Amino acid sequence: MPSTARQFFRDNLLPDVSQLIQTHRDVNPDGRGRRALGHLTRSGVVMLCAAWELYIEEVLVEGAKFLVQDAESPHFLPDPVKGRISQTAKSDTHAFGALKLCGDGWKTVYTDAVLNDVSIFNTPKIGKINELYKKWLGLNDISVNWRHPSASLNAFVEARGAIAHRGANADYVRITRLAELKTMIDELVVDTDRELSDYLYGISHNHRRPWRR
Repeated sequence: MPSTARQFFRDNLLPDVSQLIQTHRDVNPDGRGRRALGHLTRSGVVMLCAAWELYIEEVLVEGAKFLVQDAESPHFLPDPVKGRISQTAKSDTHAFGALKLCGDGWKTVYTDAVLNDVSIFNTPKIGKINELYKKWLGLNDISVNWRHPSASLNAFVEARGAIAHRGANADYVRITRLAELKTMIDELVVDTDRELSDYLYGISHNHRRPWRR
């Protein structure tokens, strides 16, 4: 089985975008003209980007929980992660915040910090994603084996931003373009899931995978 995050994306998030595309085709079966259906394609872009963002967040949390279960102590974690956990504990406003790392306390500090960072994550461009994954998983570049260039992802996220801020005044999105974006994001989710599975397997103290590739 793939990650739980990917399964949720595939079964619960992507179908909404597919339904919007089908609705557009039902209303405009001959594909001629715009017919004031821009609200459907714009909605599709916004929903697709939200689905992508949620996947990125959820699979990170899933990966962090795997490391918590896999590592016998924080010493087995990637160096960037160890440093971030230590920094998080030291920055605790409580006078004895560092004591939270004692015993298995590091696991709570780690997972709570990841969840907190995910809760304020937005704009899922490649730079932001890499920053997040470097901090909490120690992974340098999640896009290294993507089938699509990271520039295409960034352009997609920027299009979502334009729609969110300008509404109907944003550039028109053709239904064929929305379908292309849906395929791209679906494939990026698959590529990301595989890359994370390989990476976490490679650093696993117990030589196991978090999920099937």
